[in-house]
Amino acid sequence: MKRKFLAVTVVIALSSAFCAGAFGQAMTRIAVLDLVRVYDAYSTDSAASRALEDERAKVQTQLEKMQAEINDLQKKKGEAIQSGRQDLISQYDKDIAAKLKNLKDYYTAKKLELEEKKKNLLESSEFAKATYGAIQRIAETEGYSIVLTTTSTDSMMNSIVWYSPLIDITDRVISALAVR
Repeated sequence: MKRKFLAVTVVIALSSAFCAGAFGQAMTRIAVLDLVRVYDAYSTDSAASRALEDERAKVQTQLEKMQAEINDLQKKKGEAIQSGRQDLISQYDKDIAAKLKNLKDYYTAKKLELEEKKKNLLESSEFAKATYGAIQRIAETEGYSIVLTTTSTDSMMNSIVWYSPLIDITDRVISALAVR
C-alpha cells in the first residue's frame, strides 16, 4: 500500500513539475530572413557592389563573345559540309570542341569567382554590423527568439525546407536599413 501511495505521489509530483515547466516558459518565436535579398537591396549604392556588377557584365560580354566565335565556326563548318571539304570539316570540329571546352571552363571559373566575391561582400563588416543591428532590433521588438536565414552564402548549407511567409522579416530588415 505504501509503495502504491509513493508511486502515485511521485507521478503527481513529476506531472506538476512538467506542467509548471511547460506552462511557465514563453513560447519560442522564430523568424526567417532572406539575407541575399537584404544584401541586394542594401548594397545598390555600395562601390564594392557596383564593382561586382561591372565584373559580372564583363564576364557576360566575354561569354557572349566566346559563343559568337563558336557560332561562327559552326556556320563555317556548315559551309564546308555543303562544299564537301572533309579536311575543313574535321578541323572545324576540333576547333569547335576546343572552344566549347574553353567556354565551359571559363564559365565555371568565373561563376565560382563571382560567387566568392559576393560571399565576401555579404560578410563584410559594414554590411554585417548594419544588418545584425537591424535584425536584433526587429527581433527584440517583435519578440523573436531565433532568426534563421532562408539563404546561405554557401549553397550547400541551406537547410530550411519550408516556412510560412508570416514569419519572414526580410522586408522589415530592408526597411530598417533604408532608414539608417
